[in-house]
Amino acid sequence: DPRIEEEITAEGLDTFTCLYDALAPFAVENQECQENIWSLFAENSLSHQALVAVLHHFVHVGQQKRANAQQRVFGLHSAGLYFLLLEIPGSRANQLFHQVMFDECLQTLTKCWPQVPEKRKKTVAQSSQPNARRNRKKAKPGRNENSSGDEMLEGEEDGEDVYFTTQDLQQIRSAIFLLLKNFLRLLPNFSLKEKPQCMQTCLQVFVAMTTFESVLNEVQFSANAKYIPELAYYGLYLLCSPLHGREDETLRCVFNRLLNVILMVKGRGNSRREPLAITSAVTSAKNLAVKFISSLVDELKEAVFPLLRIFLQHICDKVPDKAEYRSNAAQALVTLLDKFPSKEFASFITWLYKFSLGKVSCRVVALDAALALLELPERNPGTSLPPELQRFLKHKFLVQVMVFGRCSDRAAVVRSKALSSFAHCLEMKTAAILESIQDLLQRKEIMAILRMRASDEKTNVRKSALQVLATLLKQGLVACTAEDVSVLQEHCRDPAVSVRKQSLLSITELLQAQQSDVLVQKAWLYGVLPVVTDVESSVQEKALDCLDQLLLQHIKVYRRSSSSVGTQKLAWDLLSLLSSECQDLSRYLNKAFQVWSRQKKLTSTFTMNVMSHLETEHSREAWMLLAKGAGSFPKLNYSKVVEYWDRVSRQQDVSSDTMGHVLCVIGHVAKHLCKTTCDGLKGDIWNWLKEFQCPLRAISSAVEALHKLCQTSAETPQEAQEQLNEVFGDLVSTCESYISNIVLKEGGADQLQEDVLVKHLFLLGDAAQMCPAKVGKPIFFLIQSILASSFGEDQREPLSFYSKEFPSSQSLSQFRGSAMPTVVRAHAFITLGKLCLQHEELAKESVPTLARELEVSPHLPVRNNVIIVLCDLCMRYTSMVDRYMGDIALCLRDTQPLIREQALSQLTNLLQEEFVKLKDGLFFRFVIVLVDPVPEIARLAEFCLLRVMLKKNPGLFSQHFIECIFHFNSYEKHPKYNRFPQSPRSVEHISV
Repeated sequence: DPRIEEEITAEGLDTFTCLYDALAPFAVENQECQENIWSLFAENSLSHQALVAVLHHFVHVGQQKRANAQQRVFGLHSAGLYFLLLEIPGSRANQLFHQVMFDECLQTLTKCWPQVPEKRKKTVAQSSQPNARRNRKKAKPGRNENSSGDEMLEGEEDGEDVYFTTQDLQQIRSAIFLLLKNFLRLLPNFSLKEKPQCMQTCLQVFVAMTTFESVLNEVQFSANAKYIPELAYYGLYLLCSPLHGREDETLRCVFNRLLNVILMVKGRGNSRREPLAITSAVTSAKNLAVKFISSLVDELKEAVFPLLRIFLQHICDKVPDKAEYRSNAAQALVTLLDKFPSKEFASFITWLYKFSLGKVSCRVVALDAALALLELPERNPGTSLPPELQRFLKHKFLVQVMVFGRCSDRAAVVRSKALSSFAHCLEMKTAAILESIQDLLQRKEIMAILRMRASDEKTNVRKSALQVLATLLKQGLVACTAEDVSVLQEHCRDPAVSVRKQSLLSITELLQAQQSDVLVQKAWLYGVLPVVTDVESSVQEKALDCLDQLLLQHIKVYRRSSSSVGTQKLAWDLLSLLSSECQDLSRYLNKAFQVWSRQKKLTSTFTMNVMSHLETEHSREAWMLLAKGAGSFPKLNYSKVVEYWDRVSRQQDVSSDTMGHVLCVIGHVAKHLCKTTCDGLKGDIWNWLKEFQCPLRAISSAVEALHKLCQTSAETPQEAQEQLNEVFGDLVSTCESYISNIVLKEGGADQLQEDVLVKHLFLLGDAAQMCPAKVGKPIFFLIQSILASSFGEDQREPLSFYSKEFPSSQSLSQFRGSAMPTVVRAHAFITLGKLCLQHEELAKESVPTLARELEVSPHLPVRNNVIIVLCDLCMRYTSMVDRYMGDIALCLRDTQPLIREQALSQLTNLLQEEFVKLKDGLFFRFVIVLVDPVPEIARLAEFCLLRVMLKKNPGLFSQHFIECIFHFNSYEKHPKYNRFPQSPRSVEHISV
């Protein structure tokens, strides 16, 4: 009746509180009250059944999804009044207890709190919609008493239209807290032993309330607790009393309900559990559950051990197959497992080991558990423990059997997890673990297994293996050998991005730990520097970060004491290698400096720091840095550069590398110099070149610097070209005169000085490119004469231009018995290539002869340089050289590894830049290099195929697979496959 409801609620909450205050003296704990409440009801013609009916009305209304805050609070207080009535002596005789009413009053604890509606997945909603309608029609009569409590706790799936203020929520929370305390006061005196349904409802509600809010202070499971979850756990503790049933059965139910809380999942009965998002609230609830179970074990001791063992087994078996959930479950497992005495502890480890022999998910969970167990102190077996269980208490068993033993598992996910777990073990510093690892490393096959895993087909396995290998080397548990360090170096160009990043990180950490090891320093340089040109930007950034971390940040202003210790010494040691043994890598610094310049990392302070080392023991390294980054550095001290050149250009003891770097810097700063300074430097460098005081390695830098100075000192492009023709034309004439005296004059061969002639050839090639108009046919003839000079050795017929260009007045008889040295001829080919770049007619005559030289020349330097020249000419005269790509490809089967590697690199570059295409069997030439006897060349071929060609054409392998079968089996009768033209020499060289 709405009028009665309005009359009751007119005074608001006061009506309920006044009634509560009036009934409270009659409760059990207030025995001083002598009156009987049931007599009072009878005397005043009041029906307690009617009172219960009214309370049920408010409880029912408060649980509705559209109930407002006041209705929910009234419902909670009504439930409290009903529990208070049950406390009063005589309630049973007056049949006040009703199971449905009892359950509904309990459920107000969860249903009166506003729930955030859950969103169903679209696919589920669409597929279940028709069935849902039918089910709703059938469910009209009402909820069955035996319906599952899980369904009642699930919450509504439709959105709520009622909104609650913070004050509303606080009032509801306070009413829930009060109701829970009232119910906990009832439990010790109200047995549920014969009320199994009510018992299950209590368990469900209490477990649901354990996640109601976070507990901020120290946990206490008592009636005086200040947080709802603490009171809920106290309620679970009270339910474990014999008053409410058999202790073991109740504990089993409690553990079963708490399993989801610890696993951080939600689910209904035996249905599939869905992981919850791991938030601080979920983690806090899990930790609270672990503490509660620990307190139960501390109190009940041996009585709870069998149930706890089963509970822990369920944790292992039911945990979601996700890393973060497994990690949290393992921590909970170990915390509870530590409550066991040694015998039960060892017995569970025995079971865990057997569990680890099961399916993949079991093996992964066992690894997480083993790793967590290693965090506990190793237990002393004692004398009471049976011998067969003693080994299960040892960390040695966990490390060697349960962790490392899985590194060769047949499942990749287990191998990866085992390797990463083993890497974590290596970071632990406890004596027992270190002893176990050292004992394991005594076996020679361990490193072989790790190297094998580093080459595993699966990305995560390779990544984890590299972590382990780097940690072993970093901590000095095994000696740094070239074989092991090269594994880290090579994987810096692994096909997988994550592996490349891991390799960069691992080899950098290894170098930081082994700073004085030259082997590691070289491996770091060869591993990290090439990656600054990686196709993946994130990998580039990682490589640049490593360079910044170990090089850039430690270039400080010069102080003798600080530059020879610590990270500054390491930085200069690395730069020393880059400017000497590892010069081929220094070109990657150009790219690094360009990026750092855009990132504003090359500050004026850094530039001053570098320049402070120019006249110290780090002079060569400092000049190299300036040469590589001069175009990226902020304003340099130009006068210091010019002064240094004036001083060292007249000295004989300065290294050629340093001179080359100084000239490179001069070329970069030329545009900033005044005309007088430019003219002075131009004259100095010109004379230096003309007098051939310049070292061979510095000629190209000197020519480039002279070129820049000429351009700077001229006011117009025409004037600049005139200066270039004058300056470099004179150098060309000087070289021509010297070479003529050696090649064409009688007795010239007797005056031949190999190093001087090589210098003239090299300078001629560089200078000729600056003044093409000053280069004539006599120069072509001189170079051709040098190249023809070897034919007296084997009496071969001269080739192409050799025979038709020699004038009858000249004789090469002086070279006919003693050929021109191989080094001279090799440099002459390079010079010829430079001349061809400027003279197309010469290129047309020379290209066939160069290709022929690849076939007939027995000399490695000659073949190497011819490959370089032909590939450079291919970029300039693509159609002219393209027909000879097959001759270059044949070099992939050359007897010399250097030639094979050079051909592979040059061809890959041409393919990448699309100067040539994969036609006429070129693909098969690359494939055959995969089985090259030199592992480094085979790996380079794999890199070229996978990272360069396959990236451009994802269908490359599938398109050629069938033809590969025909080609490598030399089957030529198919109408379509293996029909491209092949010379007999090609068939002989490429045949497998």
